[in-house]
Amino acid sequence: MLRWMFLLVAGCANGTINIEPVDSAEPTDTGDVVEPDVEPDGFEVRFDGPVGASSRVGRYLAHFDDDGFVLVGEASSASVTSWPHYLQDTPPSADDLVDYGDGAGRAFWFVIAYQDADGSESLSPDEPIDAVAPRLLAYVDRFQGESDVWYAMSFGDDEPEYHLADDGFELFGLQNPDAITLSGETSWQGPPQGQPDRAATLTSTEFEATPLPGRPLDVVLESPFSLEFVGAPDVGRQVTEDGFTYGIEIPVGYRDVDGSGDYGAGDELNSLMCRGSDPVYLLWVPPRESLEDTLIAGLYQVATGWTAYATTAAGEEALADTTGLLLSNHSCAF
Repeated sequence: MLRWMFLLVAGCANGTINIEPVDSAEPTDTGDVVEPDVEPDGFEVRFDGPVGASSRVGRYLAHFDDDGFVLVGEASSASVTSWPHYLQDTPPSADDLVDYGDGAGRAFWFVIAYQDADGSESLSPDEPIDAVAPRLLAYVDRFQGESDVWYAMSFGDDEPEYHLADDGFELFGLQNPDAITLSGETSWQGPPQGQPDRAATLTSTEFEATPLPGRPLDVVLESPFSLEFVGAPDVGRQVTEDGFTYGIEIPVGYRDVDGSGDYGAGDELNSLMCRGSDPVYLLWVPPRESLEDTLIAGLYQVATGWTAYATTAAGEEALADTTGLLLSNHSCAF
């Protein structure tokens, strides 16, 4: 169950990025002389978030070694007044290129967006990053007899995947709200167990072990229901693996057999939260404490705060819409 969380740090990325080519502007029929269409220099950067008074987009240089990324520093940045923004295709200096053994010099950059609160026109240590592209911008100075080759690189379950840099970069927002609401109705098909009278959440370990304290939700179940989660789950319900801390809460319906008014070992679990035939769970991620963690989170599309996920046949899918769900004893299973 929830197998993806245990692959996350090693590089499991299941989100889908919709990339569209850069379209040149259509000429207008005004009777004036129309200049030839000219595509902007550089690569299109897209984001569905707001533009602030101090928004900037930058390239953050990184190298690889046996342990992963080695962050070098911000290579360039520019103010943003609207989306899309065009990232300049300025080649790196010779000092920024690294030969990984094939005689070609390469450079890699994270594409980031942030708020330049101190007006320094660069990323300062105390300025949070708003968004990161799940694809690295990459450059090679000699490749199969060519020169000045730009491309993009993303990370799947196994090997890196390569893309055209001209397709552009879709930024992934890193901050989710610290509150989330799941709403919908119950869907019931009778025995063997009766209709649930309460809704709660369980960690993955609680299905087979002693209940943990600090449960973020345990309420009388109504249909239709609206279940709100606010703030971080109790620290005792979070886990840390390979330096990555998170909490998983699985919404369930249960019969309060002992009449205690909260979930206990003697109560009967009898339903899961479903989006169609896909089971739903919640992921909590606390604010990140390092630049490296933030950039890696962007590559693997994991935002802080609460995110609802559905486990599908194709993998884990973040839910933009958390309405119209079913609390059901038959519609879905992990």
